[in-house]
Parts: sequence; structure tokens; C-alpha cells
Amino acid sequence: MILHLRHGKTLYEVHVPRGSQIHRNAIGLPVLIVPGPRPQDTASWVGAQEIVGAARRGQFGMSFRSERRLAGCV
Repeated sequence: MILHLRHGKTLYEVHVPRGSQIHRNAIGLPVLIVPGPRPQDTASWVGAQEIVGAARRGQFGMSFRSERRLAGCV
């Protein structure tokens, strides 16, 4: 599954494991919930600000795909 993240004028594409979900925490910030590799494993919660860095490092089964600047963004 490909997750598209926009931060300012930059669009990131991150490959996340199947079954991952986006939820909002108690103060409304997005959190990615990544299931464990086996059904009995617990899920990992990754804060929005940590997703791109974790994908670049290959953590939680994620991988970084691309980064590009968006033209015409205000």
C-alpha cells in the first residue's frame, strides 16, 4: 500500500505494510498504525512526523519510495 504524505511543498511516497491504518490521537494528530508481521504480534504506532524518517531507515516494514516538490503550491 502506498501512502502519500504532503509537508509544505513536498510530496512523499512511502510503501507501508498491508493492513496499516491512519487514526488520529487524542489531540487530533495523525498516527499510522502498522500491524506486526504475525497475527499475535502487537501493532506499532508511528506519529505523523516520524513516518518518513522511519521509512527511510526501513523500520516497521516500511520503505521510502520518492520525494518531489509540488509546483504551484501556496
